[in-house]
Amino acid sequence: MRQIKFRAKRMDSNEWLFGSLFVDKKGQCYIKEPNGKLYFIEDKDTIGQFTGLKDKNGKDIYEGDIVKHPYIDPIFRVLVEGKNGDGVASEIVFHDGAFVVKHDIDDFIYLDAFVRKNKVEVIGNIIDNPELLKK
Repeated sequence: MRQIKFRAKRMDSNEWLFGSLFVDKKGQCYIKEPNGKLYFIEDKDTIGQFTGLKDKNGKDIYEGDIVKHPYIDPIFRVLVEGKNGDGVASEIVFHDGAFVVKHDIDDFIYLDAFVRKNKVEVIGNIIDNPELLKK
């Protein structure tokens, strides 16, 4: 069974929190860390759910992460290996009930397809490193 956990960023200290997500009756969000500490999340846009998958280096992949992966041929839908570790940077999003790699504006590829082939690496996240997605 997949572990359900979340992360969110504290705005006062710029540190990432990891744990369970709680939402109160007013819609305010909190992260409860495994040690029991509860933190209010000021910016809901920083909240990301763990996908249940790890990259080729064993790092947890979260919604909002930016991953490097091989280029996907748009016609034949096959991985095109680059030279010298070349790859494409894409954001991980939750779309139509699944965690996917947002390959293009309206083009999504199941994250699991890259993980099974050991072809994905977390290189940052959309909050701290948005410049990684600029082409």
